Amino acid sequence: MDIVEYNPANSIRHPWELVRLAFVTRLIRQYHKHNTKMLILDMGCGDCFFSLSLLEKKLPATIIGIDPAYSAEDLVTKRKNITHPDFHLFSNIDEAKQLIKAPVDMVLLLDVIEHIPDDISFLKDLAGQNFINADTTFIVTVPAYQSLFTSHDEFLLHYRRYNNRSLKQHLRSGDLEPIETGYFFFSLVPVRLFQKMKEKLFGKPRQQKGLGGWTHGKFITGIVKGILSIDVAVTRFKKKIGINVPGLSNYSVCKKPVS
Repeated sequence: MDIVEYNPANSIRHPWELVRLAFVTRLIRQYHKHNTKMLILDMGCGDCFFSLSLLEKKLPATIIGIDPAYSAEDLVTKRKNITHPDFHLFSNIDEAKQLIKAPVDMVLLLDVIEHIPDDISFLKDLAGQNFINADTTFIVTVPAYQSLFTSHDEFLLHYRRYNNRSLKQHLRSGDLEPIETGYFFFSLVPVRLFQKMKEKLFGKPRQQKGLGGWTHGKFITGIVKGILSIDVAVTRFKKKIGINVPGLSNYSVCKKPVS
């Protein structure tokens, strides 16, 4: 989750986050079919839950997490609490380069580029790094549909939301070529539509809660997780047979074009 949402007192993760983890993990395994150990760059890694979960799932990888939201003091504290030998945390790419001795196999940009004012320049700069080549796979997730932009997006410091067309345009302008693009979390679209209509009628809520504000127990979390898991599975199946279903989240798998 974003650091702005992080609540260290909450030990139960939001089901949205758990299902997104499973969804992206499947994409990683789908697009990296080699048995070799991967080098993964997790840009905007937030509280590091995603990367550490991948390693707990025994994914053969060394993961470098980068998030500029960490101050020097935050990095010291966070590193003390992370004991996994295959995860390394930095606040910027320049510092991380000391560990990147070979081309990166995979770059994760999970709900990151919507936070960046000039996302295209950011993507161009990242794609132009000497540790990125034509074999590097990018997995990008973003919030979907600008028409669903609410005060919750403002709370999360989002500049925009995307759709299939705009996401592809921004990626291509950022020197990346989409291989697969689509949506997930169809069942959350009506929820966000209701929130949007509620804001129009009654104004913005006084307080916002991010993923760290999830306070339900394991039972409710399991039920919601199950519903969202079915949602993602049905959406993926329909996409395979040529039916594109909208969703609250957008994703794209892409690579740097061969020059």
